Amino acid sequence: MLPFESKPRAGVDRAVFFLLAAIFVVIRLWNIATFCLDSDEVFSLTCAQASWTVLFQKAAFDLVHPPLFYILLKLWIGIGGDSLVWVRLLPALCSCLALVPFYFLSRGLRLSEWQTNFALALLCLNPDQVFHSQYLRMYSLLFFLSLCSYWAFALRRNLWLLGAINVLLVYTHYYGCAVIASEGLCVLWIERKRLFAFLVCCGGVFAAFVPWLLFASHFAVMRGGLKENLGWIRRPNLGDLFTFYINLTTPHQSLYVSAVFLLLAALCVVLSLFIAVHRWLNTFLLIAAILPPVASFAISQFFPQSVWGTRHLVIAIVPFYLLIANAFSVIPVQKLRPITVALVTAWIALSLPQLIHPRPRINYEVLAQMMISREPGLERVQLLIPDRFLKFPLAYQLDRHDPGRWDARTITSLDSGLLNGHFWVAYHRDRWKGAKSPAQLLRDRGYRIGPGIWVSDDWHRVIALPVWTPGSEMAASGKLIPASIRRP
Repeated sequence: MLPFESKPRAGVDRAVFFLLAAIFVVIRLWNIATFCLDSDEVFSLTCAQASWTVLFQKAAFDLVHPPLFYILLKLWIGIGGDSLVWVRLLPALCSCLALVPFYFLSRGLRLSEWQTNFALALLCLNPDQVFHSQYLRMYSLLFFLSLCSYWAFALRRNLWLLGAINVLLVYTHYYGCAVIASEGLCVLWIERKRLFAFLVCCGGVFAAFVPWLLFASHFAVMRGGLKENLGWIRRPNLGDLFTFYINLTTPHQSLYVSAVFLLLAALCVVLSLFIAVHRWLNTFLLIAAILPPVASFAISQFFPQSVWGTRHLVIAIVPFYLLIANAFSVIPVQKLRPITVALVTAWIALSLPQLIHPRPRINYEVLAQMMISREPGLERVQLLIPDRFLKFPLAYQLDRHDPGRWDARTITSLDSGLLNGHFWVAYHRDRWKGAKSPAQLLRDRGYRIGPGIWVSDDWHRVIALPVWTPGSEMAASGKLIPASIRRP
């Protein structure tokens, strides 16, 4: 307890912590089953549903993610099945468990109760972190293990524990290496006497990771590198890097409001760096908050493929918030608390509407159900999709609601691979590169198009079209029929 904190004040701060922790959990469970699984989530699920051998092969063939999350998901499905709520509970559980290392990391860094609560208030309503806590991918596990690693590092005692956690971290995501690099830079900068022991620890982590690297490299050679997996990621500009921190500082859509919040935080950080008593703490948090995003930005400028992505940078969120909370200590505490309450209240007021009523996403389940209702009589229905990323979720939903009846195939273009008789074509309008739409191309080639179905969100639209070859029976004709965006 700090000298200025009375016992009643500390009791109130602890009560606030538990209240914020409850909000943290509720927000992450609130819309857990609102949206159906998307392409990446379906890939996670199909990996976990495969045999152990196929699981490792699919993960290695994917190239960009190690297998630990898929292993945990397979075990999780073995316990409770593969319903939407149950599988989404796994990332939510990882996110909620992160409260434990978050608290003890704050304690280990000797942050006060109000500083911990300030950082937790920002964290519990961060839109990106909430999204990934409900997303069936490895990012919530990466978030949890990164906090465990930072906690073990801050203890500065047991390198065996740190090494074991870091092995799990790199087997979760390659961005776990950025966490280890942040810790290494901190040792090099502040505590060189620990450098040899830390390098030995890193050597053990690398040795444990070598088997996976060798296994995955075989598939990398087979696929000719990472272009197919990472080629779609554009190279970030300075605005993207700035926006990443803007979104951490405030959920407000106005650039000017966000810039003011970020400027205030940056000013406090700079001032706090001159306080000698906080030298190790500020250095550690500054490196952990700045190095991963900046390194990702720099690497994306020079590597053949960009590796930028805010979903990977969940590892920098907590260090950033703790850095701000600690930096605010340069303001007298008696004056800070009203300011803190005002800032956190504003944050909650701006964030809650977005989190309680999130913007809709493309609902592949509704699209699949509409397609199934249009084909009640056929024993086998052919579906052609010129986009493998669309095939994952749509084929999954079709097989889930109408098992074994839909034959979904990925084709390279509409110039080849078309069938005779009756079939469907589904495509993502925003990814379609042709000058003419698929419907126009098919009509030009003599095919007849029935009333199509589309689903969309605020950014994209997916369209499915029933098609008949010339001379075959056509059930109907007409305009595109919109399906519901939200789950029924």
